[in-house]
Amino acid sequence: GSKAMLRFARENAPAAEFILADARDFSLPPAYDGAVSTYDSLNHILRLDELASAFRCMHAALLPGGRFVFDLNMEEGYQTRWRGSFGLVGDAAACIARSSYRPDERIGQMDFTLFFLEDGWQRTDFTLTQRCYSEAEVTSALAAAGFAEVQMYDAQRDLELAGGVGRTFFVCHKR
Repeated sequence: GSKAMLRFARENAPAAEFILADARDFSLPPAYDGAVSTYDSLNHILRLDELASAFRCMHAALLPGGRFVFDLNMEEGYQTRWRGSFGLVGDAAACIARSSYRPDERIGQMDFTLFFLEDGWQRTDFTLTQRCYSEAEVTSALAAAGFAEVQMYDAQRDLELAGGVGRTFFVCHKR
């Protein structure tokens, strides 16, 4: 949903086609063999009915047999990684992140404070919010959208991704 990010993408991949659209409500013809959504992007969709809508939109854009691959932060990841704070410091920028997880609401929140050198030091603050979905919610929404043969891979155990605790990759296909 960011025109500025698409501008950067077009500069880095001028031959690729980029579309500005909302994952919860887009329409493309069934012309794609596969789609990938990574780095827990879909966790930013905060309601299950909207996640289900995103799955339906993706299903409609795939050719028969097309694959959809995505990852989500799961409960274990929020419990393990979404607490406390960390910082990153460079010569012209610094970032402080404070994260928390409210299990009763299944909401993760990460508050960022950024400092960057641009005509003197500038500061910006923003918050990212994510929702934790259960495996049953995800697989049910995928099935309702028409996806079949859902396979799940634990990032740390199955894929040996360092720091991947509580992150699950889903692979499914359009019937």
